[in-house]
Amino acid sequence: MDKNTFIFRIIHYKNLNYILKNGIFCCNSPHQSSNYIPIGDKALISSRGLKEVPISPFGVLNDYIPFYFGFHSPMLYKIYKGTVDNIKCSQSTVIYLISSVEEIITNKLEFVFTDRHAYQQYANFFNDINGLNKLDWNVIKAKNWANNIQDNDRMSRKQAEFLVYNFLPVNCIINIGVYNKTTLKIVETVIKQNNLNIPVSFKPDWYY
Repeated sequence: MDKNTFIFRIIHYKNLNYILKNGIFCCNSPHQSSNYIPIGDKALISSRGLKEVPISPFGVLNDYIPFYFGFHSPMLYKIYKGTVDNIKCSQSTVIYLISSVEEIITNKLEFVFTDRHAYQQYANFFNDINGLNKLDWNVIKAKNWANNIQDNDRMSRKQAEFLVYNFLPVNCIINIGVYNKTTLKIVETVIKQNNLNIPVSFKPDWYY
């Protein structure tokens, strides 16, 4: 693994201004923006509110802010193909908020992580970074993650999650990745308007 274990959260770029002013709140927080633009499957998001986290700090999945350990997620692929129910957006509107496991620990934030999609019944949960070696890093880093005859669990392991409990402050965002130069300029403007100095990276290879 890299010296820093980076984690990635994808959002609609129009949510960025609120986040830079307030930080990132979990889905269950009363401080979640009323104007938040979701890009995920609403039925799955609702179902995650019933999935209990079996280790400390406990709660349910919607008490946490989910990150992936890599890019080219199945969720982004669905956005690319336009197959997310009731969601109309393109890859160009999606940006990556980047942090790292080390940054989360430095800021003394509570967290858990999983070895596959956290909603899966057979997902294993960890709250000790020694568990990072239980993740399938080859499939996490792969652009081709489709299940096949030899392995029908690749897509789930690709979606291993790092879950930050309740709230993540803005200072934990160490970089932002974007699809094209147009979005880069928009994001840089929002950052400047909030008097912050977060670097923005042009990363078309992180998209489909």
